Amino acid sequence: MKAPKLKLSIPKPSLAKLGGLKVLAAKAAAAPAGLLARFRKGDKAGAPADGAPAPSAEVDEDDLPSHLKPTFLEKHGRLVGVAAAYLLFFATLGGTALYLVLNEEAILEAERERRPSITIDQLRPEIVRVQEEASDEGTASTTPDGAADEEGAAESASADAASGQEAAGEEPAAEEPAEGDEVALLTPAPDPALIEESPTGPLPRIGEDGRTPWRVYSRPHNALETRPQIAVVVTEVGVSASTTEEAIALPGPVTLAFAPYARDLANQIEQARQAGHEVLLTLPMEPRDFPRSDPGPYALMTSLDSEANLERLNWILSRAVGYVGLANYQGSAFTADERALRPIMTALAERGLLYFDTREDPSSAAPQIAEIAGAPAASADLIADQELTRSAVLRKLNEAEVVAKAQGTAIVLLRPTPMAMGRLESWAADLTEKGIVLAPLSAIVRARASGA
Repeated sequence: MKAPKLKLSIPKPSLAKLGGLKVLAAKAAAAPAGLLARFRKGDKAGAPADGAPAPSAEVDEDDLPSHLKPTFLEKHGRLVGVAAAYLLFFATLGGTALYLVLNEEAILEAERERRPSITIDQLRPEIVRVQEEASDEGTASTTPDGAADEEGAAESASADAASGQEAAGEEPAAEEPAEGDEVALLTPAPDPALIEESPTGPLPRIGEDGRTPWRVYSRPHNALETRPQIAVVVTEVGVSASTTEEAIALPGPVTLAFAPYARDLANQIEQARQAGHEVLLTLPMEPRDFPRSDPGPYALMTSLDSEANLERLNWILSRAVGYVGLANYQGSAFTADERALRPIMTALAERGLLYFDTREDPSSAAPQIAEIAGAPAASADLIADQELTRSAVLRKLNEAEVVAKAQGTAIVLLRPTPMAMGRLESWAADLTEKGIVLAPLSAIVRARASGA
């Protein structure tokens, strides 16, 4: 019996299915990106005809052919673009800030060079107006800067005022510089009649004719000025050679207070006076946090008796000549001690010197004790650089304008940092246009004394 033959039956592929696969392959080869997008969105446009199941709307990327898988930029392109934009923004911002920090001085210098200076011709309309008003009132006409007019009327008025002061026992006010002078000429120092020799060096004194150093060595200023006036005192000058040069280059009416410990102090003060600045000496005093803050070996101390403090005062006074008075350096403890203050302020009054209080300590009794002793005194109304930023310094200087317009005068304290002095110089250039006068400290002291 023969074994039965087995026949293998292999189903033939359907032409319809083969055709569908060929179409799908052709579409995938022709437009892989479009096909991938359809799979992602669940596009049913390519679904088989009636009765065939629709492909799944979600496709796992791992199951896709390598040429259909999305690239990194396709998946994260938007995020990369946003990150690149932020990176560019912050890089530009940081670069700009770094440039401003590294080139601050050059930028300030360029700003000052671009700023037009005020000339006498620009002030001529204001001069004419003041002269006409003074003529209508029957008085001698003067310019806003106190210069004599072309007919000499102001010279006669100054002579009359000087004779009246002499009759009253006062020294005449310093003569104003002639029109067109760039620097007000201060009285040469020392005046032999105002010097007392001592073992430590020359000391200031009141002359036999009654003249006082604080008036004789002051910067000339128009005593008839009626516009608001602002005095700026730059203190602690002389410690750094570079900042001292910058301070001396400031506008002439700015008063400079020199540290008595400074090297080459006498020469520095002479240069400042030749540039038109009246000067002070700073007087080191004991602070509350002594010895953490050390004002130096010749500081006035509450622990010393009056004789020892007066010896230290004389050492300070003998360091230079030609100054109008003293300004405290530190001193929060000493200026609050009336017992220690009285002999010091009495000595200043007897030597014809004024006292300026920085008011860094609001409890200071020094100005009141000085006035009781007979020494002219003044206090700072504002400290411009308590915050060491350009915007903060400018804000304080603008506040000084408000104070000056409200009460007639204002006194501003400033330390000799390049940033603060640069801001001061650019601010001062616009004062005349605002109807405000930059004045030396002594002029504010006289104005306040006469208005009291």
